[in-house]
Amino acid sequence: MSSPEIKNIPEKKYFQRHEVARIVGINPSQLRQWEEAFPQLLALRTSRQSYSFAEVSILMEIKQLVDKGKKLSEARNVLAEKMRKRAESLAHIRQELQNLLDLL
Repeated sequence: MSSPEIKNIPEKKYFQRHEVARIVGINPSQLRQWEEAFPQLLALRTSRQSYSFAEVSILMEIKQLVDKGKKLSEARNVLAEKMRKRAESLAHIRQELQNLLDLL
């Protein structure tokens, strides 16, 4: 199976488990395994029965890493680092915005 692309995610707010498995290109049992292996998914879960667009995009990133030969533990580390960098970037942007507000 080829790696899915984020642009191919249907425009919906929430997705059911079977839809997510089909979109990502994995089976539902593999999806449950990934939920347990990636705390990034648990932090985003809105419901045990549905997945948000953000969760689907993270699952697609995981799929791409696994397709490139990464083990789940390696993929988890890659995603954790990516999320850490995003958080740092957002904190920097927030500080810059606060500095601008202080100038007003």
